[in-house]
Amino acid sequence: VGFLDSNLNGVDDYDYWLRCKLAGFNFFVIKDPFLLYRQREDSLSRDETFMDKNLLKLWFKVLKNLDLTHQQKELIKTKINQIQVALADRAGKDKQYTVAKDYFEKSFGLWSR
Repeated sequence: VGFLDSNLNGVDDYDYWLRCKLAGFNFFVIKDPFLLYRQREDSLSRDETFMDKNLLKLWFKVLKNLDLTHQQKELIKTKINQIQVALADRAGKDKQYTVAKDYFEKSFGLWSR
C-alpha cells in the first residue's frame, strides 16, 4: 500500500488507512485505551481550515488514483462538496469573499470555468 504521503499534512495517516482498507486489510476495534494522546490548543489538527484543505487534497488523490466503485466515487464527491461549502462559509465569515466564491462555485460543480 506504500508509505505515508508527506504532502497530506495532518491527514497522511487517514490516506494510509484508506489505502489499507481498499487493499483488503481488516481492522478491529480495541475498546480499552492503550496509549495517551496529547492535544494542544496550537496544534495544526485543531485548525479546521488547514485540516479541510488537506482533506480536499486527500479526497482528490483518492478519486484520481484508487480503483473505486461508482458508489464510492459518489460518496467521496459528496464529501468534497461538504468540505468546500464549509471552507466557503469560513472564508465568508473572515471576509475573504473571493476565496468563499471560489469554494462555493467548486461545490456546485462549476469547475469548468
